[in-house]
Amino acid sequence: MTQVHQLARHRRYNLNDVATALAAAIVNDWLGRCGPGSQPPTYTILCVTDLVNGMIIDGTWQKMLVVNTYVPNNFTACTTPLLQGPAFSPWSSFGAFSVADLDINGLAGDGAGKYMNTGFNPGTGFPSTLSTAMILYHYTVTATGFGGGAYDANGFITAPQYTDHNYYSYNGAVAPPTSLITGVSPGAGYYCASRVSATDHRIYYATSGSAHAQLGATDANAYGGTMTNLAVYVHCVNNNPAGAQLFTADRISFFALSSGLTAADSLACFNRIQAYRKAIGGGFV
Repeated sequence: MTQVHQLARHRRYNLNDVATALAAAIVNDWLGRCGPGSQPPTYTILCVTDLVNGMIIDGTWQKMLVVNTYVPNNFTACTTPLLQGPAFSPWSSFGAFSVADLDINGLAGDGAGKYMNTGFNPGTGFPSTLSTAMILYHYTVTATGFGGGAYDANGFITAPQYTDHNYYSYNGAVAPPTSLITGVSPGAGYYCASRVSATDHRIYYATSGSAHAQLGATDANAYGGTMTNLAVYVHCVNNNPAGAQLFTADRISFFALSSGLTAADSLACFNRIQAYRKAIGGGFV
């Protein structure tokens, strides 16, 4: 019996339930990649299992490609994505990230040189480049840079709060007609930048005190679906030819890449992620 199956017995999970069994398999795969010396505490494992189980029941997990829950207990576990997908495991760390940057609320950048390379290539990693999404939960915003992404002639990047105090989501062309949504940032919280078709690119936001809602107008500029082949970075963006730039000092507590998410999908994801971070004890606003 695997570790999560043993824990599940104490949580009264019905292991005949498909969602519960699948969640246990997903979490055990993650624990295996963390390695024997980097196992999170039992309670953290249960919280992560609850998150996955809930997302499976909601039907949103099936759209996920890469998921990192930013567990607070161990740096290796924090940088090892829960769902690896077509990406690195663990993520490659640059700029001397260390356990000192990690606490109950997530992992903080320095706005200067610290970032993670996920290894995810948007040009090949998405089943369809006309159906893409990035979820970022920023526990803090410091108006320093971009939360994550990659761009050249085409962009897949998100900034909850850039240096001008605006949020940005590029999902497609970075030159006119630009696939861009921007406006005054509401601050720290959950952000989901999603494209569900060639003419439907939106960004959603939520916190404990702000109901889940769309930010700004829908980007309806026709997009041909050509996506950058640069790897997605987190805590900055990967730019051709400059490489890592636009670093953020924000503390991030959740990151995911997925197929395009509807408003209902994004709301369901927020509710599950918010419940997970509250159960962990931090990393939510």
